Amino acid sequence: MESRTIQQSKVPPGKKAVASLILGIISLFCAIEPIVMVELLTCLKRLPMVLPLESILFSAAPLTGIVGLILGVLELKSRKQSFNALLGIIFSAIGILVPLYYFLFH
Repeated sequence: MESRTIQQSKVPPGKKAVASLILGIISLFCAIEPIVMVELLTCLKRLPMVLPLESILFSAAPLTGIVGLILGVLELKSRKQSFNALLGIIFSAIGILVPLYYFLFH
């Protein structure tokens, strides 16, 4: 019998870290931007009744944050020192925690 090795596709080093960083930045933006817009429009007394874009962005923040957090942790496990992965984890965590805090305590 012939032995076959199954080749698993491996992601080149650093690609998960960059993806984690990008998703963390997107998550951070999606978490902070709606709060800033609502507060700004409230101060200007021009708050429309429904802000659909802001609620979509606010809902997307934890989703992109979770994926960014997973990719960052996987990259840190494979390579012990990765600044991009660390930043991705930090930004993703903020993107997850800000909407959670806002929903629970605001």
